[in-house]
Amino acid sequence: MSLFSLALFVMAFILIFDFNFIFLSLIVLVLIIHEGGHFLAMKLFHYRKVRLLFVPFMGAFVSGEKEDVSQTERLFVILMGPVPGILIGLAFLYFGDLYQDKFLITSSLLFLTINILNLIPIDPLDGGKVLETLFFTNQGRIKMYFALLSSLFMIVIGYYYSWFILMAFGFFLAFRVWS
Repeated sequence: MSLFSLALFVMAFILIFDFNFIFLSLIVLVLIIHEGGHFLAMKLFHYRKVRLLFVPFMGAFVSGEKEDVSQTERLFVILMGPVPGILIGLAFLYFGDLYQDKFLITSSLLFLTINILNLIPIDPLDGGKVLETLFFTNQGRIKMYFALLSSLFMIVIGYYYSWFILMAFGFFLAFRVWS
């Protein structure tokens, strides 16, 4: 299923955007490292049915099941996505600057951008999951309001910048809150 979703992700990218094999490969690499961190952390904590799926135009996600997850385990799983990507991005930036290598600098900026943006504290990004885990894991109503505000934020930003994919994602999130 992971390979099938990756193929759909790549085909959608190629059909919609100008095909740039190197850039597309870098995006896929960043997503695999980011989601691979979540995947490995879930495996480390014995999650069941762990799977990695790519979503065209959105990115990727890892899902799994576990009965009792401590706050520490949950935070570790969440942070194992962006932290390795940020460290890799910083290393690429250092060596790219040291050797004046444009490819490394471009790669570093992609790693840093995707992983730092993922730490924005809105649901369902990793930053939103960190906020939820730290402050309202057992607060169903507050969690619902947080998800609703996150969806409204995405809709407004998507509308303002004409990013219809972000607007659609905001509406899907709002439907999740509603249900």
